[in-house]
Amino acid sequence: MRYAKLLHKRSDSSNRKSAIRNRRRSAGVTLTELMVVIAVLLILLSLALVGLQSVIQHGRTVQCSNHLLQLSTAIAAFESTHQHLPSGGWGKNWAGISSLGVGPEQPGGWIYQILPQLDQSNLVASGAIADAHSPQSAVMLETVLAVLYCPSRRLARTLPNSRQWNPHLYEKPDRVARNDYVMNGGDTLLVYGEGPESLEAASRFRWPKMTHATGLVFMRSWMRGAAITDGRSNVYLVGEKYIPVEQYKTSMDWGDNEGTYGGDD
Repeated sequence: MRYAKLLHKRSDSSNRKSAIRNRRRSAGVTLTELMVVIAVLLILLSLALVGLQSVIQHGRTVQCSNHLLQLSTAIAAFESTHQHLPSGGWGKNWAGISSLGVGPEQPGGWIYQILPQLDQSNLVASGAIADAHSPQSAVMLETVLAVLYCPSRRLARTLPNSRQWNPHLYEKPDRVARNDYVMNGGDTLLVYGEGPESLEAASRFRWPKMTHATGLVFMRSWMRGAAITDGRSNVYLVGEKYIPVEQYKTSMDWGDNEGTYGGDD
């Protein structure tokens, strides 16, 4: 009888230990299960990142469009004030000169001329002075305006002056502000040449004829709205300029090798 009871106790003890081991096994996670959970989490994380990147890119695209709207509004305000569109300036060897106003007599391009409409009158005033006898500070040439950059392309910051752009009356800048937007220059290639070597030479300079120009802005342009015979709703005013993707940050492309406030090239 005692032997039977002893066997029964051993059996009960064995059963309890087996139950404990089973509970321990059931409470654990196998390596395969862990890997499956990690894989699922990684998939969910990657999907979340893709969605976040899509949202960020959409926001940048919307901001780009808003910049275009701001620029077109500024151009319209300029036209309303001066009764003509901003001029293209005197070519790539020139930048904005604060004392020469707007229109054909202003060496700086369309962006420089609409700065007051972008609430940047102080930047206009920082341009070179016409009667100075030595090169002046390049601070304006290095001043970045976020509204001129498309955030889906690049950050609003200066880039190296890789092609050694040095407009008349300015010190040569080490870095230069850029822009991602252009006014409609037409569908005809216009060769401007180097332009006058000085303000004194400008009065007797033989300016290239722009009779073949088909755009709204070009060298020394003076375009009234009435001259847009195809109708304003059918003609581009301003848009994103073409730059190869690989050149966004190099400033080496021929469409991006001068500065924001220079004359049209």
